[in-house]
Amino acid sequence: MNDSEGFLGLTTGSLTLKAPVFVTGETSVVEAARAMRAARATACLVGSAQAVAGILTERDISWAVADGRDLTGPASQFMTRGVVTIGREDLVAEAFLAMIRHGIRRLAVTDETGLVTAMLDERDLMAARLESPVALSAAISRAGDGPALARAYAGLSEILPLWLRQGADVSRAGALAAAVRDQLFCRAAELALAGGADPGPLALVVLGSEGRREQFLATDQDNALVLGEGTDTALAEGFAARLMDILNQAGLPPCPHGVTADHAAWRMTTSAWNDHLEALGRDLGPDAVLALSLLADARHVFGDPALTGRLRASLLQTMRDNPRALRYMAREAVRFEPPLSVFGALVTEKNGPGRGGLDLKRGGVFPLTQGARVLALDQGVAATAGASRLDTASRLEGAAEAGVITDDTASDLAQALAFMQELRLRFQARALAEGREPDSFIYPDRMSRLERSRLKECFKAVAAFQAILTNKYALRLLT
Repeated sequence: MNDSEGFLGLTTGSLTLKAPVFVTGETSVVEAARAMRAARATACLVGSAQAVAGILTERDISWAVADGRDLTGPASQFMTRGVVTIGREDLVAEAFLAMIRHGIRRLAVTDETGLVTAMLDERDLMAARLESPVALSAAISRAGDGPALARAYAGLSEILPLWLRQGADVSRAGALAAAVRDQLFCRAAELALAGGADPGPLALVVLGSEGRREQFLATDQDNALVLGEGTDTALAEGFAARLMDILNQAGLPPCPHGVTADHAAWRMTTSAWNDHLEALGRDLGPDAVLALSLLADARHVFGDPALTGRLRASLLQTMRDNPRALRYMAREAVRFEPPLSVFGALVTEKNGPGRGGLDLKRGGVFPLTQGARVLALDQGVAATAGASRLDTASRLEGAAEAGVITDDTASDLAQALAFMQELRLRFQARALAEGREPDSFIYPDRMSRLERSRLKECFKAVAAFQAILTNKYALRLLT
């Protein structure tokens, strides 16, 4: 297999998979170990292909030995209950995501009828020559401080471009990167909690592109804390300060605009968030619109998920109580025009650090993500429930299902976003390789003629989307 065949884009069923080893729940651990050795397997499933009760691994057995337990006992007493499955038609990228999200290294592979027909081990994927995001995630989970997190996290900048070359589209690459960073946030939060007294129930949420799982190499911290009622606010402040320091040491610098949980405006109890959101909905100044936009992308990463749910519910209630807020947020999506001249040529910067380039985020990515964010909030208000998926492509699909835009428009915009993000990631990776800080500038003179032509079409699609938003929210009448 070579890089052009796109490993991450293959299905798991196309790999060389091992047949599963099954034992009954009454089988002794000794007999189960012998069955595993005979099959050269590192785990066995307890139950049958139709009904898997659990999984018994080499680690389970070695820990039982270390604990001095009776290995003649039944496997059901030593197994981990349940098993995470993946279909034969699912992509290798999805297999990696499942392993990262569940913190495991093995998956049971099912056929079209749901029967378990094979086992997939991380080592099988490694043998198929791919850098493993699971190994990267595991290194993060073992890190004992900020510098150790930085060493583990540094691998992401090396393998993220590789994932694209090996078949992952931009959305899957973003999802893989987000899964790794989620592990980073969780480990940093665990270390921060261990460094002081427990403040009580709280939830850490990530915002903006991190919340949408659309962040790549150029990143800083955009996050917030939701505190449960009765949580010690002073201890929570100390936790937030330690957390931000650890994340900074790990390679995620603080947001230059102060959108981090160590600032009081982004760390509140649920009742305080309710009051704050209501005030933002009445204010609708630039800072209020920015805050509402960021909170629309709030995604839970650590702590009590119910608290994150209450934050999102409060945001939707604010939108219902202040319908003009959507118009002001929509206005932001049309503030920056795509960098095209009246004759359809790409317009680049004449001076400054981006000379010869164009800001792809400002003129292309942001109008799409902000516009899709507004449409998703609008639908959430109408349906009295927020969208379950926060990524821009899903939001555009939801807008098409609601009849706000056509299916073709949603598809064209999603493809335009994917292409622009791929370009952005490519130039960010080049910047890192050259020892420069990655940013959102791309340079047309370093692109092929076909890429420049396609980029122009993307910008035209963005401009058409902005026209839709202008008409829907009567933005020309907004003062």
